[in-house]
Amino acid sequence: MLGEKLQQAIKNADYSMTDVAGQIGITESNLYKLFKKDSFEIAYLLKACEVLNLPLSYFINTDNKYNENSQILQKLPNKNKRHLDISLLQLKDKDEMYERMLEEKDKRIQEIKQDKEEIKQEKEKLEKKLDEKDKRIEELEKIAFDNLRSKQETNNYRGFVPQAAAGGLVYENGKCTEVIDKPSAAV
Repeated sequence: MLGEKLQQAIKNADYSMTDVAGQIGITESNLYKLFKKDSFEIAYLLKACEVLNLPLSYFINTDNKYNENSQILQKLPNKNKRHLDISLLQLKDKDEMYERMLEEKDKRIQEIKQDKEEIKQEKEKLEKKLDEKDKRIEELEKIAFDNLRSKQETNNYRGFVPQAAAGGLVYENGKCTEVIDKPSAAV
């Protein structure tokens, strides 16, 4: 019942009945009379919404119950029906718009989550490829090092000892040694 909703809203807002009645523009006894009614002038309802800082939809439910709203409209005086009907249609349109916006937001959130998951999977694939390449580079360096050592060992058997560049590795007598300074010129 509309009057009961108004009474409950006033109690929830923690206002005195006298204060609310005065701000609506009626006496306290007339306010108590409104509590017993299922319909009253829209001006009172709009003023109550303003005083209690509540939307009109608090008193007149717009969630897929337009038929119930129409019944309420029929109980209102004629001068207020058109205004409330327009207000209800505007509320219904806004409600539908907000619902669409929420659905679009939820859809976009899902798309972003899916994109994030795809990026994560792609990152994991790239990291795996990078690890494989690093391992392959290590293998190739080892092969190159082994080949160099093998070649130097072969040259050593022939009596040839290659000159090393500064900071390089030299194999002498079957051992790998690091050259820190430039080799001195042969005398």
